[in-house]
Amino acid sequence: MYKGQVQPSTSHLTIKWSFDLKPAMAGRRLGAWIQTTDTADNTNGWGQFGDFFAGAITPAVISTSKGDIALDLYDDETPLTVANFKRLAKLGFFNGLNFHRVEDWVAQGGDGEASGRLATSIPLEPNWYRSFADVGQIGMARTDYIHSADSQFYINTRTADWLDPTSDTNGYSLFGTVTGGMDVATSIAVGDIINSVIITDGP
Repeated sequence: MYKGQVQPSTSHLTIKWSFDLKPAMAGRRLGAWIQTTDTADNTNGWGQFGDFFAGAITPAVISTSKGDIALDLYDDETPLTVANFKRLAKLGFFNGLNFHRVEDWVAQGGDGEASGRLATSIPLEPNWYRSFADVGQIGMARTDYIHSADSQFYINTRTADWLDPTSDTNGYSLFGTVTGGMDVATSIAVGDIINSVIITDGP
């Protein structure tokens, strides 16, 4: 448990805050609450102070022929996978590719092979902090060989916890989540175009 108190020198408002940060929860969004004390009249109140995130996030946008899908990418939780995705996006690798697989639970795209674009495979990188049980997660597609993910990614439009790893040698890498445009993701059909993937944080 980490507890802190902040008393601004220019205000009579005292803010007390606390939250749990256990090792097993590293990288999760943690609800936090603040207690405010007005020292002028000694009144107290509790209010929710949003979400704390114990890890770096990169915002991104998948621009498609159906509209935009906003993402958060989990740099700290899956650094190799996010770095690979960001590199390909900045190279324009995804531009003009399509969604080639759409089922009632998933939309998958990013296959450059048909257009002669080849990406380098990366090692499987399990994310132990999140689950495909939550709708709108971004994962890396692969073959039966666990270290074969390269450029193909998918968004689960229904719960899909069977994709979660149970060891370092199975499952799929969950490296981001949809933060906006989930209606666009659920409307994707086979052949819809990826106009671009824009990394909106940093160069």
